[in-house]
Amino acid sequence: MISQLTPEEIEKELNTALKNLRSPKKLSGSSLLSLCAIDKYQQANPTLVPSAVLKAFLTEILAALEAEHQQYGFVLRERFWEGKTAQSISLNKKLGERTLYKQQEKAQDEFFSLLWQREQACRQEMLAVVPISNDVQASVEAQRNELPPTPKAHVPSNPNRIPTFFTIGAMVLIFLGFIFVLFISPIIKNPVPAGTAMPSLTATISPSPTVTPTTNSSQSSTCGGSQKKQVDFTGKLLRHQGVSNFTKDNTPGILSNKVRRVVLDKTGLWIAYLDVPNNGFQHLNRPNLEQCDLSSPIPTQKINVIAVTSNGTVWVGTEDNGLFVWNGEIWTRYTEKNGLLNDKIYALTVDKNDHLWVGTWAGISEFDGTNWSPRFQSKDRNSIFYDKVHAIAFDSGGNIWVGHIDEGL
Repeated sequence: MISQLTPEEIEKELNTALKNLRSPKKLSGSSLLSLCAIDKYQQANPTLVPSAVLKAFLTEILAALEAEHQQYGFVLRERFWEGKTAQSISLNKKLGERTLYKQQEKAQDEFFSLLWQREQACRQEMLAVVPISNDVQASVEAQRNELPPTPKAHVPSNPNRIPTFFTIGAMVLIFLGFIFVLFISPIIKNPVPAGTAMPSLTATISPSPTVTPTTNSSQSSTCGGSQKKQVDFTGKLLRHQGVSNFTKDNTPGILSNKVRRVVLDKTGLWIAYLDVPNNGFQHLNRPNLEQCDLSSPIPTQKINVIAVTSNGTVWVGTEDNGLFVWNGEIWTRYTEKNGLLNDKIYALTVDKNDHLWVGTWAGISEFDGTNWSPRFQSKDRNSIFYDKVHAIAFDSGGNIWVGHIDEGL
């Protein structure tokens, strides 16, 4: 009988078995023993007890992993087969524990993939060929010999004439009834006045439900867009754990595969693209995907960053075209002319007072809701030492942390 365990259940049981690898009692109760591949392995090694079968099978998978990726095999062997702690491995190999745990996670994913490949192959083999024992085969032959010969059925001289006649007649009657109900009956109930043209009987084909454009109104718009689309976000399932991939090719409505930022708020998901001319900015509230309409469209607009304040105001920073803000009704644009230090925007952060802090290519600006103020520039003493700001954050003590691409923190 083929095991009914799903890939998710197998992976969960595998991780448990690896932790219990040095405990034969716990291994002997593992659900992995019901797998087709392990049952086949046990048949090839009848002298081994169940726990030894499972450990030997997993060791064989480990050897295959070591052949493909030596480092992953080393991590799993040290952790589970030899029972070493993460701390001891880190000290011996001069490897950070965080890095080790990341490698272990990837190694377990690869280990499961190898096991699942063998299990799939075994299940397919079982489905293709279901062997019958000798006893069952002999019983079938004996019963077949005892049965009287099968009588020949009487075949009329022309077996198709009568069935074909009645079949065609029935289809014609059904068709005429359908025409009567669909077209004639409504005309009898509601006679057409003299001189009125008869309605056309041409069939109408409905558009595909996958992407349905809907004209936008001020009441339904989330970001001033001219239209919304109903998008089927099925995407492409990349891994059995539930990871999906949505691309321009498999999800109509996605503008580009170069997604720069995503921000989630109570209205849905805001999506910014890197290289989309004229408003590479969208709002998703599944299944509705809206193309936002920033004011003063710019041909080479590149969006770098998004921030949303507590009152729902949406700020969008661009590569060369300053800052855009959506207040729920209109888009407004801010540039150096309005008080920004620079039109290259790479960082946006909202503090506890709902003030906006903007990291530009020439320092940091602050917006209090009414006025812009230049806050930090390298030319000022006791300030930042590098103007090109890429990240801003505030800690619980009110300290501001500033990150630079090449100049540290």
